[in-house]
Amino acid sequence: MSRPQEIPLRIDYLEAVLTAVAVDQPDPAVSDVALVCHPHPLHEGSMNNKVVTTLVRMARDLGLPALRFNFRGVGASGLVWDEGRGEVDDAELAAAELRRRYPNARLWLMGFSFGGYIAAKLSERQPVAGLVLIAPAASRFDMTAVQSQAPTLVAFNRDDDVVTPVSMQAWVDAQHPPPSCVIDEVGGHFYHGRLGPLKRAVQAWLEAQRR
Repeated sequence: MSRPQEIPLRIDYLEAVLTAVAVDQPDPAVSDVALVCHPHPLHEGSMNNKVVTTLVRMARDLGLPALRFNFRGVGASGLVWDEGRGEVDDAELAAAELRRRYPNARLWLMGFSFGGYIAAKLSERQPVAGLVLIAPAASRFDMTAVQSQAPTLVAFNRDDDVVTPVSMQAWVDAQHPPPSCVIDEVGGHFYHGRLGPLKRAVQAWLEAQRR
């Protein structure tokens, strides 16, 4: 059986990497795919962030093709920072590429920090199978009007020093139905020393959702 590869892509103006078994034509047999959004572009966020790549490995281990990409103005992606507005368009463009390659697959949106905010916003524009939001930037971007319509997992640490835990908990409490939560005491915003437990928790949730 062929093994997944890291396949560099150009999606219009976006630089991206698809972790998947290489195929020449759209693959209608794939049932689920993941799109992973990275943290804040103006604070060294990129698709190579360690939380992002951990989510990609988790998806790979479950057999899901996973696409990560650089938002506009990051790495070799074109255009410039648009304060979170155009970045939703970036994610939508990346999602369209996944849907083109895997026309029958359900889309799982994932994001870390700013990327969690973008994933949640994108879920308002199109149907998705579910959301995985790691330390979503609820105290830095206005998420109050964002309502999760799909099954959602929210993970954060109580010692987060970038996004206030109170803001993330408030967003969780405002959702109907309530998201699943993985809340730990330590690890900070960047999950220092806690990526293994995070990966296992997200994988267990996603496996349960796919049954």
